[in-house]
Amino acid sequence: MDELIAENAEVVSRMVADGMNLSIPYEVEFIAVFPTEEAADQVAMLYVVDSKAGNKFKNIETRPGEEGEMELLLVKSMLVTAPGITEFEIQLIERAKMHGGYADGWGVLSE
Repeated sequence: MDELIAENAEVVSRMVADGMNLSIPYEVEFIAVFPTEEAADQVAMLYVVDSKAGNKFKNIETRPGEEGEMELLLVKSMLVTAPGITEFEIQLIERAKMHGGYADGWGVLSE
């Protein structure tokens, strides 16, 4: 976890250095990769339940990956902080791992 938070802190620092105003929420995209559509759908449903419980998402979708795997795309409006990103990523890592998948990073959607 220390390595993940350090990595995220570095990315957030670069964003600030590039002039991003991180005092406002951004749409942050998280991706996880799964060996099957069924596994991706099972984890997607966990986030649908979270969304209905008040942890709203802008988008939850599964889609084919470039190498035959299935991707889960989650888009969440949130403040971009290393602890906040890391907390969400840890949950995604744990959920993905339970279904044979892995988290494959995050990024901020920009116009």
